[in-house]
Amino acid sequence: MKHFAPTLALLLPFTFALSACPKNGQLAGGGALDGPTDPGGGNGALTVVNPTEDTWDIAVDGAAKGSLGPRSQTELPALKAGPHAVVATNGTLGLEQRGDVAVRYGVTSSYQLKAMVTRLEVTNPLDVPVEIAIDGSVVGLAAPGKTTFDAVPAGNRTIVARATTGPGAVRTTYRLSPGGPSAWVVPQLTEQENSYANLPVPPTGMGLVHMKNESRFPVYVFADGVEKGLVASGAWADIVLPPGDHHLEVRIEGIQAKTEHTVTLKANQSAEWIWGSEAPR
Repeated sequence: MKHFAPTLALLLPFTFALSACPKNGQLAGGGALDGPTDPGGGNGALTVVNPTEDTWDIAVDGAAKGSLGPRSQTELPALKAGPHAVVATNGTLGLEQRGDVAVRYGVTSSYQLKAMVTRLEVTNPLDVPVEIAIDGSVVGLAAPGKTTFDAVPAGNRTIVARATTGPGAVRTTYRLSPGGPSAWVVPQLTEQENSYANLPVPPTGMGLVHMKNESRFPVYVFADGVEKGLVASGAWADIVLPPGDHHLEVRIEGIQAKTEHTVTLKANQSAEWIWGSEAPR
């Protein structure tokens, strides 16, 4: 058995060496293995991500960094490593959100904005259901009595209520409290031969496409390659766009078919688009 002793002696030093290695990426006195720490005064970068449908003005430590459009992101280079305060505001909506982020030396950190929403309780005193749309996107039907809609956009929003049987509609701007709950009572609908004879008014300086889906399918609407939402059969949608030429597209889920349409909008102009005659039957 003596000839096994040298082998044991060679194994022992390697056993001790492995036990001294850092575990889970942590270094023996603090820190980590995934990037250098700030040696004092170095710079990093910050990517701000906006997954929401709204535009936000971005400021870091009180310094304006520009506007960030819906579903987009921007990189802010050469920020000093360390803690920073990020503020995002939308003056039109009357919304503001704040947060803190730690920028690491030599790497790009990330900060994501959040969608500011509310829980909306709609009281419908009428004897018929009404369709509720917020900023042109239909959120659902409000039956007579009270109906609650979860996670609807907060802020100063345009609410449209439309009768599901016969003509009649009402349009108003209303403040929906961030975090909620919020409450809104459907007023008396305007009775007229054609409730859509007067097109909705776009936000100041913008254009608007008032689109109706006359097909028997729910459809997805895209503007300039960006999805604007699902429009139910027979429903209307208001698509707010900047002035200029725009490429509109309708897709039907589960069917390999799509149609395209172009529109030119001026500032403060609305256009009506009735879609459906070209849809598959």
